[in-house]
Amino acid sequence: MTFEDPQIGIATHLKTQDACCAVIAMIEDASAIDEIVQVEGLDALFIGRAHLAVTMAT
Repeated sequence: MTFEDPQIGIATHLKTQDACCAVIAMIEDASAIDEIVQVEGLDALFIGRAHLAVTMAT
């Protein structure tokens, strides 16, 4: 089943693709962690450790 298949329709395509895709947020700033983790629909968090370390050092 692909998007090019006119039989499935856009709603089915979007539902199928939502199930196949991961939404990953990158955390680079310590002050943004609480706000980022509250975002609906996130599947994972990626820690940008170099940037995060710099923001945590101040």
